[in-house]
Amino acid sequence: MGAYYGWLTMLEAGPFRDALAEATRQFLASDLVLGRRAHRSLLLGVHSDGVVWKDVARMVGRSVETAKRMAKAGLLPTPDGVGRGIPAVFDRAEVEGMAAQLRNTLTLDETSAALGVSRSRVRRLVEGGVLEPVHRAADDGWGRWAFRRPDVEGLPERMAAGASADTGEAKGLVDFEVAAGTMQRRRVELAAFVRLVLEGRLPVAVLDPAAVGLKRLRFDRAALRQAAMALERRPVSGHVAAGLLGLKREVVAHLIRRGLLRTEGGAITAAEFDRFRTEFVSGAELARERGTSPRKLAADLAAAGVLPVTGPGVDGGRQAFFTREELVGGQ
Repeated sequence: MGAYYGWLTMLEAGPFRDALAEATRQFLASDLVLGRRAHRSLLLGVHSDGVVWKDVARMVGRSVETAKRMAKAGLLPTPDGVGRGIPAVFDRAEVEGMAAQLRNTLTLDETSAALGVSRSRVRRLVEGGVLEPVHRAADDGWGRWAFRRPDVEGLPERMAAGASADTGEAKGLVDFEVAAGTMQRRRVELAAFVRLVLEGRLPVAVLDPAAVGLKRLRFDRAALRQAAMALERRPVSGHVAAGLLGLKREVVAHLIRRGLLRTEGGAITAAEFDRFRTEFVSGAELARERGTSPRKLAADLAAAGVLPVTGPGVDGGRQAFFTREELVGGQ
C-alpha cells in the first residue's frame, strides 16, 4: 500500500489512527487477494477466508500442479488479479466444497486394490456400466479417477446377496477368476458377467471373508456350467445381447436400428452374433488391445483414413464401431 501504509504507521497512536486502521482492515478483508497480502501485517493483518495454491492442494489431497490443472479446467473459479508477485487466492468455502466431493471416494488404484482386480478390468467395468465414476480423471479436468467408496466396497456384497459366509473350502465351488474365464470363453465379457450375477442368473454360493474384493465370490460348479450352456447358442433378446457383448442396452438398440446387428423375430441368433463379431469391432475393444485410449485410437485411425461406421461423430451413436475389413486395409 506504499506511502499510505508508511504514513499510517507514523501517526501518533490514538483514536484517529485506530479508526483509520480499522477502516483499512475492513477494506482489505473485503478483497481476498488484498487480505491475503496483508495478513502478516502487525498493523493491518486481517483474518481472510482466502486460501492459496498450497492450501488448495492440501485440502483436496492433490499436488499443487494438479490443483492448478483442476482450476484451469473450471473446477475452481480462476482468481482475479493474478500477476507477478500477487498470490492466487481462492475462496475457502469453494475449495472445501470440492474437497467434500473427494472425501469419500477411491482413486483408480485404490478401486483396483479394493476389488482385487487390475486397473484395466476396473475400466472395463466402467465401460460396461457396472461402476459409475465420479469423474474420469484428466478427461474431466481432475488429476485422478474417483469412484464412490460405497459403490466400490459394496459391489461384492450386492453380487452375493443371499450367499452364505464361509471359508470357501467347500467342495464343488469355483472362484471368481474361474467363473469369469468360463463366461469369457462364451464371449461374455467381464461387465456382462458381473451384471449376470447381479441379476441373479448366476447366484453366488459363498462369500469368502478371507479373500479381497471380487475374489471373495465362490460359485457352484454345476450352476456355472448350467448358466454357461444356456448362453451358448440360443437366440436372445437385445437386452440379453447387450450383456453378452459387454455393451450398454442403448448401444445395442442403436446397432439394431442401423441394421449392423440384425434380428429375426425380435431375437438375435448365435449365427448373427458370430457374423457381427467377425465384421465389426468397437473402438473401446481396439483401444484395449492396442494399449491406448479410444480418443487417441480414433485420431490415429482417422489419420490413416479409417473412419467408424457408427459413433458419436457419425450418426449420434454412443459408441464407435469399425469394420474389421477397413482396419486391415488401413494398416
